[in-house]
Amino acid sequence: MSIHQFFIYLLMFLLPGFAASQSYFFNHYDLKDGIIDEEINCMVQDSYGYLWIGSNQGLMRYDGYGFEEIEYSNYIENDPVYDLMVDGQGLLWIASNMGVTSYDGINFKYYSISTNADSSYCYGFSDGPKEEIFFFYGGKNFYSVKNDDLHDLSSRLTPISGKIVSVGGRKLGDLKIVTSEGEIWISQQKGFQRVFNDPDYNNILIKRDGQVYAVASQQLIRLVFEGEEIAADTIFSAGEAKVSDVLELKNGETWICEDDKLFILKDKKVIELNKSNGFASNCVKSLFEDVEGNIWIMTKENGLICYHGDELKYLEFSNNQSFTPTSFYRNELNQLYVSYFGKGIHIYDNNKIKEITLNSGIASNYVRWIIKNKNAYWLITAKGATALLDGNIRSYTTSNGLPHNYCYYACVDSEENIWIGTEGGVGIFDGARFKIITQEDGLFSNRIKYLLPEDNGTMLLLSDHGINRVKDGNISPFIHEGLKNKEVLNSIVSDNLGNYWIGSDINGLIFYNNKSKKVKYINQYFNNGTDKNNMISCLDTKGSKFIQN
Repeated sequence: MSIHQFFIYLLMFLLPGFAASQSYFFNHYDLKDGIIDEEINCMVQDSYGYLWIGSNQGLMRYDGYGFEEIEYSNYIENDPVYDLMVDGQGLLWIASNMGVTSYDGINFKYYSISTNADSSYCYGFSDGPKEEIFFFYGGKNFYSVKNDDLHDLSSRLTPISGKIVSVGGRKLGDLKIVTSEGEIWISQQKGFQRVFNDPDYNNILIKRDGQVYAVASQQLIRLVFEGEEIAADTIFSAGEAKVSDVLELKNGETWICEDDKLFILKDKKVIELNKSNGFASNCVKSLFEDVEGNIWIMTKENGLICYHGDELKYLEFSNNQSFTPTSFYRNELNQLYVSYFGKGIHIYDNNKIKEITLNSGIASNYVRWIIKNKNAYWLITAKGATALLDGNIRSYTTSNGLPHNYCYYACVDSEENIWIGTEGGVGIFDGARFKIITQEDGLFSNRIKYLLPEDNGTMLLLSDHGINRVKDGNISPFIHEGLKNKEVLNSIVSDNLGNYWIGSDINGLIFYNNKSKKVKYINQYFNNGTDKNNMISCLDTKGSKFIQN
């Protein structure tokens, strides 16, 4: 992907009002992305943010960077995984052909199931009371694990006719079971009580949280249990189709897997997604929402599809396609400021566009960055910096204090001062004048291409040969040992463990372990065959790192 394409895609997400059409943007993961099987059965997310994925070929883990196959069973190779759950203690539970396995982050523990079970897999985990997990093996076998011991509770199922086909609920007193006969049973202290048996309702499914859905008279119905009363709310006209999963989102959308297709209900309108309109699959199976609000779509033969929660807006660029968008800023009035390298900036406000260029008085049309402090919008350009304040435009160059006219980047510190990285050092503007920091003051180099303010009041300055740390006016070396000669550093982010990810011009992506104080070059994790050495930017999105080259 070129940098031009990269910023065009970003602009599609950010621009609120200039859409010629609208759809949903998905990422599609299949075998070439590292998953081990394209039929996905289940997903769960643990407290560390890892996504665990069960397939017919075994277990995978997704860490935000890639997929890793997890070997958890010594009993059968490529054991299918049918259900996954993380309990209140943080243990991962894996339901497979051979039984149930728990994982505490270090060790796997296998629980052997009685050989007289009448089916070959278990499913339907549900949280029970503290430190007790309930699950079903086959259609008529009910077990719990408590204090590391397996208990056979199948006798409690004696009055239930038909096989168990769906189960859900947050605790034992709310544990609901759907049978192949279309009955719903709720667990009691010593057994189960039938609470629903209506022949007009079919295709009943229960979500992990205990929410129940069913199809009746060709309508998808939400069943709400209120004591001994059951309320039915119509959601969707389902026809004769089979509904395999339903996901209701906080934004009012309802996602429905029906007859291998995906439907989205929004504002009383139905959007159908399939291969004929660009969706990656006609065989969707189930849905999962992670803690970041991303929607993961599990399919029968097309792997995983992920929706990141933003609508895709298509922007028509008249004759400006040759000018690359370089940065964006959206203010509290929902106005979007977009800078272009060669076209100044555009301000998008509802259906109006305002252009500010060299002719308007800015330092240059080649704008690299837009940033705002409490006083003004700042445009960082190839020939100086410009401040926009209440309709007034004022440019800064070496003639009025800037250390060099060629500027790379800028940021705002905790006192609202503007820090500008240039070819000749750093200029710090306090609203009245610039303070300059250069190599003579202790910087590794005068070329400062990136700056990172930290919560403790320090500022990291990236130069050609290393990273300096500035705090309370004191300049000290921070990351230097272990870097290759003539390294040109472009960007840096810190992760939630306090480590740093650094983008370089020459040697690709660099990882700095803040505990061991060691540098590691990790280009080997990128696919061969394309030039991955020029890392322009690293972006942190709550734990996931996105790299632009």
